[in-house]
Amino acid sequence: MEYNYKLLSKDLSFASQVIQSHTIYEIKDIFPVNNFTMPNDCILMFTGGLLVIEGTLTGNYTKIKCGLYRCFSGNINLNGKWIISEAYPQWFGAIGDGETDDTFAIRYLFANAHCYNKISFPNMNYLFSNIDITKQCYIDFNGSHLICLSLGYSKNFFTIYANNCIIENFIIDGNSESISISNGGHTFAVYGNNNIFRNGKISNSVQDSFWLYAGLYNGIEYLADNTLIENIVINYPRRNGVMQLYDSQIFKSSIIIRGCRFYNINGVGEAIQLSYCKNVLSENNYIKGWNVQQSLVHIKYANIINSIYEGYGDDDTNINDHIDLTFSENINISKCLFKNRPLGIAINPSNTSKKTQISECRFYDNQGIVSFKNYNDIKINNCSFYGCRSAISGKNVKLFSILNNYFEECFVCMYISCDEIDNDNDNPSNLKLICNIQNNVSIRCGNAFLQCEPYIGNFELISIIQNTIIDLHQFNIKPDYKSWQNNNYNPLEQVPGAIAIYALGSATSINSINLLEILNNKYIQEQLYSPHIAGSGIYTFSKLSSCDDIVFKNNTINNINLPLYIDYPERLKKITTDYYYESEEIDLSSGKVFNARCMSVVNSLNTPFAIYISYTENSSNDTGINISFCDGITNTEKISYITEQEKSTEYQKFIYTNNHISKYRHLKINCLCNKIGSGKIIIRVYYID
Repeated sequence: MEYNYKLLSKDLSFASQVIQSHTIYEIKDIFPVNNFTMPNDCILMFTGGLLVIEGTLTGNYTKIKCGLYRCFSGNINLNGKWIISEAYPQWFGAIGDGETDDTFAIRYLFANAHCYNKISFPNMNYLFSNIDITKQCYIDFNGSHLICLSLGYSKNFFTIYANNCIIENFIIDGNSESISISNGGHTFAVYGNNNIFRNGKISNSVQDSFWLYAGLYNGIEYLADNTLIENIVINYPRRNGVMQLYDSQIFKSSIIIRGCRFYNINGVGEAIQLSYCKNVLSENNYIKGWNVQQSLVHIKYANIINSIYEGYGDDDTNINDHIDLTFSENINISKCLFKNRPLGIAINPSNTSKKTQISECRFYDNQGIVSFKNYNDIKINNCSFYGCRSAISGKNVKLFSILNNYFEECFVCMYISCDEIDNDNDNPSNLKLICNIQNNVSIRCGNAFLQCEPYIGNFELISIIQNTIIDLHQFNIKPDYKSWQNNNYNPLEQVPGAIAIYALGSATSINSINLLEILNNKYIQEQLYSPHIAGSGIYTFSKLSSCDDIVFKNNTINNINLPLYIDYPERLKKITTDYYYESEEIDLSSGKVFNARCMSVVNSLNTPFAIYISYTENSSNDTGINISFCDGITNTEKISYITEQEKSTEYQKFIYTNNHISKYRHLKINCLCNKIGSGKIIIRVYYID
């Protein structure tokens, strides 16, 4: 369709001349306009002119042709139907020189956003503040620098009440140094739903870079639901990077934070602080700062994926953590990196919280994963821990699975405890915990592979299966976790340790373990260390009120004198073990002594046990073996038996009761061989009902 053409005369009114449809109206002069409706399908072509609007200019499928200069003035109110692909702040009077206040121009631009498909900012410097976005819009800042001029009391740089907005490609300077944090607001305050923020940079926010509100405001319920924050760089916010503010416990909003980078979170806030959300996705983010880096409080579902959390190493004196999970459930953290922070992940939930999985994550030089309160169902699998003080800690975790993890040069690999009474019910018997530790690998760790301290409460099951522990060194006094990494200790003066299960406090504390399984584990020590303090050993059980059943079987132990230590064994109802040792080929000639210290006990052992000893040799001489016990302190020995072994018997069986060893702390087997030739000695210790 061809348009008619008309040049508007400055001597006539705008209304008297704009009367025909399908017409191009060229505007070269200034025309006042008051409550006017355009004819159908016209084009307003500005070639230096200006419309001063008082009232409303109503479009009727109206188009605009204008360069980057002002074409509207007055109290600009556009209505009706407009066909405008892009609108520019210059149409409303913006200068973009970084010195002129462009606030009112930009306010009018956004107030009429319903009239155009896109708002496009030419790449310039814009100085403004306190912009409300009340209508759906697509805003492309095209890399423009947006400088916050000033903020009134509790005002925001942008306040988005509208839904379905897209805001992208911006560089924002919050100008926080010139604005009081007590008076100023946020860079983006978001109330509406389905809004997208992407490809931007925000620095020096007065308070929060993103403040997402969910709740009632002026009688209207806002959710900030389905907010997407993507590829945003946030640097030096004076409070939070992204904050979800809740007005009520509604659990309705969903938030996605993806591909963002947070630097210098050094104020009173955090990089990401979210609460009372129904669904959170935090993906491919990088956070570096001093304070708590991400907190999820009262979250129903959350996925934190493929992100990096980094502190400032030894200069970071703030003891807060990378991720804080408080009163949240159904949390999945995977493929993340945590380094150079005092704490990695802290889980501090309520009694009702449950289901957190941490998988394929890496932890460097931090406290690792710390869990407190009566949490239900934590699973940690396929993670790596390097140089951590305490890699995994759990307190009162009702279901705790630690599977397929790797620990290297950590001080303590795992620490689990039961030392608080359930807040909802003060009966400690209600704390029935299950801990499953399988297929983990520990290399050159410092104090223990596992420390378990039941103080008040009950472990239903502790299952330790198919773990590998290589070159672990136990410390008498806990050092700074950095110092031992630098080899500031003498390993020959230390005691190797692996699994220590003992009660806190007195030996009469209320605690128990129904079933303790230690099966198919491997303990490999390159250098043989001699224990020198009571209570030391690879496997230590001390001061438990009761233990219904200990199963210690099929564990491979190399280069260890004292694999098993039991304190107060009279409190154990049943022990099942097949401690196994097979020597190398040795000389079995008369007078040769083979020593194998395999166990230590304190007080009396009520459970009878059997010792099976066999040997292979290359001669027919078969005069027997001496067996003795040693108290482990004075080395006073008691010879118990001298017997002969028949060739048809696989094992020579010796049955001992508590009467034989009640005075002896260490079960030390001295095999005095009266033989000719060489062979192997095999020793098994088996405890029976």
